[in-house]
Amino acid sequence: STISAGTYARANASFYGESGVNWDLNLVNKAYQWVEDSLVVKPKSQSWQSVIGKAYLETGFLPDNGFSLDHIEGTRLTGSTFDNNGTRHASDELLNKGDPNNLKVAVHAAVEKIIFSSNSISIYDALVGLAKIYMFPSHYQQDSHIKYWMCK
Repeated sequence: STISAGTYARANASFYGESGVNWDLNLVNKAYQWVEDSLVVKPKSQSWQSVIGKAYLETGFLPDNGFSLDHIEGTRLTGSTFDNNGTRHASDELLNKGDPNNLKVAVHAAVEKIIFSSNSISIYDALVGLAKIYMFPSHYQQDSHIKYWMCK
């Protein structure tokens, strides 16, 4: 599936058969529904998608499928992660809807800059905590207050 550039669509159905993974498609569809209920809207105005869609139709990408979240052959308008007030809802918002007792997050990222919107002491504490985890990962992996997974 895609959650980028403000658009959303489900993965191509052939992906599941060709991936080599034994997918529980019932669970996959429940996950799609969870993401769609959490982040995805059918925009009231799809002007930029409509313009691109018309261009695709004019060049022969048929049929015209109207609105669909499914990855299907032809041209379609799809969901947006921008709500009808123009606010973008990103995939990190899914964490707010998860059960913290059943949620594991693995992050592999390089950070160039972190910008905080407050000067409170809690931000200082968060930065010190992040620095400790980064500099002494084996020590803090045992700390029950700090749960994280290091990805190499």
